[in-house]
Amino acid sequence: MSKLRGPGGDVLAENPEVTLTRYALGLTLYLDEPYVWATEGAAALLRRFLQLAPAERLTWYTTSTLPEWHRFTPRVADDVLASLSVSWADVRVRHLFTFRLVDDLGAPGLGFIYRELDAARGRRGFLQVLLPETLDPKQLLQLAKEVGERWPLLCGVGGYVGTWNEWVKSTAFWSLYRSSQRYLGLDIQDPDAMSWCVGEGLPGSNWLTLVGDGLAGKLALDVAALNARAWTSEVHVHTLKGTTLIQAGEAPTLGDVNALEYPSAYAEVARVLEPHFVKKPTEFWGGFQEEQKTGAWLRRFVFPEDLR
Repeated sequence: MSKLRGPGGDVLAENPEVTLTRYALGLTLYLDEPYVWATEGAAALLRRFLQLAPAERLTWYTTSTLPEWHRFTPRVADDVLASLSVSWADVRVRHLFTFRLVDDLGAPGLGFIYRELDAARGRRGFLQVLLPETLDPKQLLQLAKEVGERWPLLCGVGGYVGTWNEWVKSTAFWSLYRSSQRYLGLDIQDPDAMSWCVGEGLPGSNWLTLVGDGLAGKLALDVAALNARAWTSEVHVHTLKGTTLIQAGEAPTLGDVNALEYPSAYAEVARVLEPHFVKKPTEFWGGFQEEQKTGAWLRRFVFPEDLR
């Protein structure tokens, strides 16, 4: 487990008060059955997030219906929760509705980000939970299990994840591109872009990889075979209600190649799941786009030579 070394926080050279990137212990979920998430799922998961997150660090929230960011305090938590859901009497998918609760308006190290998208328009909604990298990872594992048991998922990825400043996205992704060369276990997700293609494949794998039964069937992914497989690394397969959760190792790792760390369990899971990854992901920004390396990064454990 690599908690003392890591990508840390990169800042904008012209203004050091603006964060470019950070990393967190995160869970990125791509959602199924958007009506369920719109009416109850998102608010229920936000309530659970607020039990885990250090509330004193959460300072800002906004939605796509608000013109600006608002200060978050425990006193407004109930109002924020109420604003996140639609009633069953008015059930609908609020296409492009977005909610953000973060500790930093640049690159958050703590946050809850939800975007509601109508699958009929070719995209899938997503929800990202960001928790401190110092959190006991067993709590993230438990949260992933709870979500998989209770709420409809397309798929998801959990572990250490890089976060980025959307206002200077290209510059931030250059920083993430450099980090990706060193930290093999650092997940990088651009959920808004991946929402276009995640219905056709998995958005990669990491410490935790979740696959909903519906997507598994569409991809012809034999989840029974995952359970029966004689894994050579510390890989655990959890069969949940409607979702399969693959856990690569007892704890997440950044896979710092400078420290000669190689996440063998991550690599084994990636090799098994790679045929079911998104075939042509939308290119990340920055160095990924310039070098056309997003697909190669996604398959870094399977075809490492493609990153050269």
